[in-house]
Amino acid sequence: MRRPLPVSFGGLLLAACDGPPTTCIGCGRTTDIFCRACAYASGIGTHAASLQPLRPPSPALAASYRWGTYVSPLPGRFAALPSPAARCLQAFKYRGDRRVGRLLARRFGAAVGVLAGRYDLIVPVPLDDSRLRGRGFNQSAWFAHSAAKALAEPLASRALSRRLCPTPQRQNSGDRRRHSQIGAFGAGTQARRVRGCRVLLVDDVITTGATLSDAARAVLTLGAREVASVAVLVAERRRC
Repeated sequence: MRRPLPVSFGGLLLAACDGPPTTCIGCGRTTDIFCRACAYASGIGTHAASLQPLRPPSPALAASYRWGTYVSPLPGRFAALPSPAARCLQAFKYRGDRRVGRLLARRFGAAVGVLAGRYDLIVPVPLDDSRLRGRGFNQSAWFAHSAAKALAEPLASRALSRRLCPTPQRQNSGDRRRHSQIGAFGAGTQARRVRGCRVLLVDDVITTGATLSDAARAVLTLGAREVASVAVLVAERRRC
């Protein structure tokens, strides 16, 4: 008989894709959860409302939220290092570790559950076609799917389209990020589903907020009643 998971970490405890995880995906220690130390070093709360509000990066966004932090919030030399959650996201996003992606998505979805009843439609920030073909998946769509399941709301994964971005955003400075995202998003094949909805945009990482700002403006242009955003991680180089 499968033993029950301990009730802690405010709903972040979910079974792994093939049963309960036996090791922390952050450090590899034997545990049933994303261990307390790695959660703390990733800025992940240990209470039910573990999703944290952010100052919206654009007037187009009615609200913004994040789950964890990209850079470790611990003091000293650790503050400049990617957090355990960021290292897991890197393994999923750049090395194609889909097991880690599933575990992150499930924990993220559990945290997003505190937003139940506030939004009618979940929309992931899309990749351009070239990057989608090269990577084989859109990581934001994975997280959006988990959020939609947790919120019991529909997912419109193709509501937006994205023009080709020749340089990965992680290689651009803040000013170049903001400039490169102007007009980057347009109507996708599911654009009609946005009209009249309270839309929750889902992205994997917020750095400057330029991507989400432009995506939010595009969603409002398509007729959304309201747009908010949630990110798995935020690179807290700016105060939120």
